[in-house]
Amino acid sequence: MCRRMSQPEVEMKTPEVLEQEMNISSEVIKVLEQVINFEEGETKTSPEETNLEKGERKPEENENIS
Repeated sequence: MCRRMSQPEVEMKTPEVLEQEMNISSEVIKVLEQVINFEEGETKTSPEETNLEKGERKPEENENIS
């Protein structure tokens, strides 16, 4: 006899949260592509990608850099 777990309530996400999650997902995809390329022997990384690997945050295009 299996009892079903009660489903957790669905949380509503604001557009800002969704956009942030999309940005994180695209960064993860970029890193995975780098791993695949590295495993295939293609070790071409731009300085910008190297900085991202060190944990530096890439400024968004719509941010003001002061």
